[in-house]
Amino acid sequence: MRPYREYTPDQAFLLPPSLTELIPEGDPVFFLREVIQRLDLEAFHKAYRCERGQPPYHPELVVGLYLYGAMRRTYSSRRLAELRQRDVA
Repeated sequence: MRPYREYTPDQAFLLPPSLTELIPEGDPVFFLREVIQRLDLEAFHKAYRCERGQPPYHPELVVGLYLYGAMRRTYSSRRLAELRQRDVA
């Protein structure tokens, strides 16, 4: 299987404890993360067998970003990029 770019949603920083501790309890993003882990993303894995070029982003990250945008009624890729930079969830 082709290696993906590193995807560690529970990564800790030096000063803040972790990203998940910055998100309020009960935020829909926690439900979304559980749903994404249960999805069958094998079709994405099969499509990325080639080893050329930069590693792709992990399918869970891409699907999660799209679904989180849909939850926020944001479908524009530019607007999603802005949310990704400003919204910890």
